[in-house]
Amino acid sequence: MPKIIKTHVDSFASLCVWHITETEESLFKELPLSATEETEIRSMKLLKRRLEKLGCRCALSQLLNSYEEVVYSPNGSPKISTHNLSFAHTASYAAAAISENYKIGVDIEKITPKIKTLYHKFLNSFEINHFDVCDEEQVHILWGAKEAAYKLYEVKNLDFAQQINIHELSEGKGKGVIKTETEELSFQFFYQTVKDMMLVLAIG
Repeated sequence: MPKIIKTHVDSFASLCVWHITETEESLFKELPLSATEETEIRSMKLLKRRLEKLGCRCALSQLLNSYEEVVYSPNGSPKISTHNLSFAHTASYAAAAISENYKIGVDIEKITPKIKTLYHKFLNSFEINHFDVCDEEQVHILWGAKEAAYKLYEVKNLDFAQQINIHELSEGKGKGVIKTETEELSFQFFYQTVKDMMLVLAIG
């Protein structure tokens, strides 16, 4: 099986990264999808999108040691009945994270120098001055933490620079806060490189 990682993050959550090497039809045969799920995925025009959906479900089945039907909330977040759930994908890799007791968000991105030309779009002045924006891995950590926190919060149209704030980074983990007009939610996150990708899990 092309499973890259299956691990527990302290006592908070479990995550799995899946390398999508199978054909689309072999994945359809491997996964016991509901009729609704299969119809929804097959209706997607792009093969890449169909493989991403299937890869995320392969990662999820590894975490559960079984399979649960995935449905989507009105804002597009994946849901199962037994755990909080988050999906992510990049290139030919898919990630799933689950937690029984905590809100979670996961992000996985290929590490590329281009990120250093984009940081001003999603970092605020404190973050630009406090962290090393010349270090592409560190900028990927910051981006991944914000993307994962955005998924955790499950509210669209958050301002990444002003409403999702990263306060600190240490070895493999960090802290941040989501601030809106009506509430403030602290979160922590864990990160690691996987091959040439940055994997970040936010927990709130």
